[in-house]
Amino acid sequence: MVTVLDMAGIEAVVPGWRGGCGRGWVVLGTAGRLVGHIFIHNGDESGFVCEPD
Repeated sequence: MVTVLDMAGIEAVVPGWRGGCGRGWVVLGTAGRLVGHIFIHNGDESGFVCEPD
């Protein structure tokens, strides 16, 4: 399941997954990059950037 949100005027994709406790989001950044952040149960979190080849 994927949900699209409006975060301060920017559309963000919020992926859903089974068996996990957490949340996250991803937006289309500059130069075709995907920029996002995941939050995992018990306080772990990580930002990420995916770049095309």
